Amino acid sequence: MKVSRDREFSPLGALLMAWFFLSVFVSLGVWFISVEVLALGSAEQSKLWPKTTGHLRVVVGEYRRQISYTYSVKDTIYSSNRVIFGELGNQTPSREWQFFAGLTNGSKVDVYYMPERPWESALVKAKVHPYSSGRLIQGICFIFLGFLGFFVGMLARKNATR
Repeated sequence: MKVSRDREFSPLGALLMAWFFLSVFVSLGVWFISVEVLALGSAEQSKLWPKTTGHLRVVVGEYRRQISYTYSVKDTIYSSNRVIFGELGNQTPSREWQFFAGLTNGSKVDVYYMPERPWESALVKAKVHPYSSGRLIQGICFIFLGFLGFFVGMLARKNATR
């Protein structure tokens, strides 16, 4: 009895699939890891940042509170919503974020800013959001999946040439 193969990969198709998985997933993995490394680097640098006084702005939405703050450096007014490094604005609130969200609108807060780029600031210095390490794990997983897809594609190519 002869078994027919309805769905075969051509060697070129298998090679393209392998390179596609490698390039897309490894690129995503590198991006996730670089975002995490940048957040860690900024948090470490912030230990040396000067502080200024800012004013908190709390907006109570339908589902959650959103906070931002304004501060002044050399007669220029800036605003931000970063509480802690590695945080995506108000998307993934940390314990520190919830402390500031509990304050009233217009409360004075200490704002730490980067002297070379005063628009870069945070309310909590030298600390990274606890969930931000998930991006590091995601990056490693994407790189692993990229290489796994590459090797599966190369095996499919090898089988297609038989």
